[in-house]
Amino acid sequence: MLNKKVSVFIFTFVAIGAAGFGLHQLDRLNSLEQVSQKPNLIGFNEGQFAPDFEIEQINGESFKLSDFRGEQSVYVIFWNTWCSYCIKKIPKQKQVQETLGNQIRIIAINTSRKDSVEETLEFKDKFQINYPIAFDHGEVVTDLYDVWGTPTEFIIDINGKIQHRDNIPNNIKDKLSIWNTL
Repeated sequence: MLNKKVSVFIFTFVAIGAAGFGLHQLDRLNSLEQVSQKPNLIGFNEGQFAPDFEIEQINGESFKLSDFRGEQSVYVIFWNTWCSYCIKKIPKQKQVQETLGNQIRIIAINTSRKDSVEETLEFKDKFQINYPIAFDHGEVVTDLYDVWGTPTEFIIDINGKIQHRDNIPNNIKDKLSIWNTL
């Protein structure tokens, strides 16, 4: 009788332990599945936080994206001198700089694909560009943002989150109150 009670106790103990271990493993699998279903928080797509970068502008000043976090939204434009679509966007970007430059920071980054710093400077003068320009030596920032074609544009809000990748709204002024809210 005693052996039977010991056997039942041992069996019950082992069964409870196995069930507990099984539940622990199931919980672990569920939490791994939840993590894998969440998009990366930092990336180059809308809804993700923009990767930080620092680049030297052609005027010699440094531009660091994170310097604008908590200050103002940023309009990042990847472009090239030979890109006809980039040229078509210049008047709008000049107007944004002229009328909204104190509310949104523009930085135009030449991807350096088939371009030189000299060509970039000539282009800036020819089109009388009034916003900051940088040249991406080695395509470091271009690759960081997975830019394959130009123009590729980003609106990054005051919190560092990408609000738009391309398809920039025509009337930026209407969106600034949203993009510049902490």
